[in-house]
Amino acid sequence: MKLIVADLTDLNGEEDALQYFPAARRAEIVRFQRADDRARSTVAEAILRLEIMQSLSLSSDRIDIRRGERGKPYLAGFPHFCFNASHAGGIAVCAFDDAPVGVDVEKIRPIDFRSIAARCFSERERAELCGGISAFFRVWTAKESAVKQRGGSLANDLKRLDTAGDPSFDGAPLACAIRSYRLRYGEKTLLPAEEEGEYMLSVCSARSEHTMSAIFYTASEILKEFAARSSRSPHGDSV
Repeated sequence: MKLIVADLTDLNGEEDALQYFPAARRAEIVRFQRADDRARSTVAEAILRLEIMQSLSLSSDRIDIRRGERGKPYLAGFPHFCFNASHAGGIAVCAFDDAPVGVDVEKIRPIDFRSIAARCFSERERAELCGGISAFFRVWTAKESAVKQRGGSLANDLKRLDTAGDPSFDGAPLACAIRSYRLRYGEKTLLPAEEEGEYMLSVCSARSEHTMSAIFYTASEILKEFAARSSRSPHGDSV
């Protein structure tokens, strides 16, 4: 499994990158009212498309991203190229594997986490909250990564999914494994979930065991490389 992490605090080149997205995807992004939401989505999309071009030697016009019946995105024609993206605060991440994968990153911040847990967590998950806000975000990102890994609705599936111990859905075991990590500003490494750090990150893989390879970039590096590579291939509007 490969994880690409982009630091959004160094952000330059959004417009150059955006012009190479398909028209429909550009329209989705520019509809975001907040500039930071547009920026995060642009960087996450650039990470995904750059990795596809580099890993599969595809030109921009051959990238055909669709959504399955559960709403999970996939790359048409490449069933073993699996991916998922998430962004929060100053971080955008994409996970890549040859089996279904889900990823979620959250900035750890003060919230009324016990009332959220009462609505969305299983009894076993709520028992883990003695660790406070950090434990809440570990469970939350684990649950969201699992929903995204299998495809589905966060609103409908979150409480039906139990990540305490072996993951299960409506009591039935799920064939997946969840790993959680911390991210700390200025450190280009995945830290154990128990350590201090501004972000919590969880990855859910269809594999029971997986080796994680994490690569760290600035957003500007990603956007510059994506725009440069895209300019040498057919324009994204043809997708």
